[in-house]
Amino acid sequence: MSTEVGVKVLWLYRRIGMAALAWFVSISIIFVLARLAPGNPAGLLLSQFLQQGIPYTQAVAMVRAYLGFSPEEPILQSYIRFVQNLFHGDLGMSIVYRTPVAKIVAAALAWT
Repeated sequence: MSTEVGVKVLWLYRRIGMAALAWFVSISIIFVLARLAPGNPAGLLLSQFLQQGIPYTQAVAMVRAYLGFSPEEPILQSYIRFVQNLFHGDLGMSIVYRTPVAKIVAAALAWT
């Protein structure tokens, strides 16, 4: 009887470990794809501010204020902040809709 329980506990630990690994890999892939995709939102917003004649340091500060991060932030620091924000439910701001992404997802969740 105890070997059956041990096998079930081992199976449960293995499943939890695989779920955590799948979560980590999928979050990392999302981060990398968003970071490497052409048309980086932070870069686009920064270039729009620069084209309007705003000085570079002020434009970076404006991007940081709007998006919540700096386009010059190191990638490791950006990844850690990204994961921390996910744990807090902060999915960022939508540039297109000018609203938090969590609200957009919550509105569409009823339809799924």
